[in-house]
Amino acid sequence: MRDKEKVLRMRELMDKELGENGERQNFIWSPRSPGQYMIRFLPNKGDPEGLRFWVRTFVHYGLPGARRGFLCPRLTFGEDHHCPICEEVARLRRSTSEHDQELARRMTPITRYVVNLLVIKSPVEGDADPERVRIWTNMPKSVFVQLRDLLSVCDEHDNPVYAPFHDWEEGYLMNLKREGESWSDTRYSLSPIKQLPIDPNVFGDRIFDLDRFVREKLTSSEEEMMNALNPPIEDVIEEDEEIMAEIEESGEITAEDIMREQEKSAFEPDLDQAIDEPIDGTNVIDVNFLNNLKNKLAGES
Repeated sequence: MRDKEKVLRMRELMDKELGENGERQNFIWSPRSPGQYMIRFLPNKGDPEGLRFWVRTFVHYGLPGARRGFLCPRLTFGEDHHCPICEEVARLRRSTSEHDQELARRMTPITRYVVNLLVIKSPVEGDADPERVRIWTNMPKSVFVQLRDLLSVCDEHDNPVYAPFHDWEEGYLMNLKREGESWSDTRYSLSPIKQLPIDPNVFGDRIFDLDRFVREKLTSSEEEMMNALNPPIEDVIEEDEEIMAEIEESGEITAEDIMREQEKSAFEPDLDQAIDEPIDGTNVIDVNFLNNLKNKLAGES
């Protein structure tokens, strides 16, 4: 006969494991595909006034050794927080190289907003779940501006037409339309559908303290940022040890040459990609890359 207590205890431990490591994929959200989404903004548990339902962040994209964004601690938390990426951007801007200027432009932080919401309807299969509070971690500034502009609409008596969108009782079901596939042509439009009261007794314990979430979940260590700025040459040597030894012995290519070519061939960043979803993007150099680089440098000499 099975030990019921032992089974229940084991299930409890497995539930906890899913909560700590698997639940992240369930509540982090972003409108990934073109189409129309019905969403409902919710309050920020960390805001005692109940007005600031968002947390503003600044994010660096386009780093040579990573295909994800890095939260800028200096701009997000204050000048007393060190950001090695900001220092590198400043250094690149002082350069007269067009390549350095372009790299600095790509790595300049952009504004993002973090909000609690419900996803009522989605064009993505299995994405909508009205019972689960989500966090949109990279809401673009354009959406935030549209929300601000809607609050500026007044009637003939100069009274606001819309109540705060995140309010438990007076908040609105919103239609969010995404157009475009890539980061360069993606556009969002937002419009209220109707007021949709949400019971705080049901969802009050489910919303997130966004200030705490940003500090604990979205920040990266300086070591991670430095590795993304300077992908370790050791990774290249381990992948292509023989050809690297041959090329280094010839003296035709230096580590600096390799890093410069990596930066030139870096991807164009997807600015709508959630910063909480890292993609393994360390630029590993393959044999063809090294041979092409070797031939190119030989032709330039």
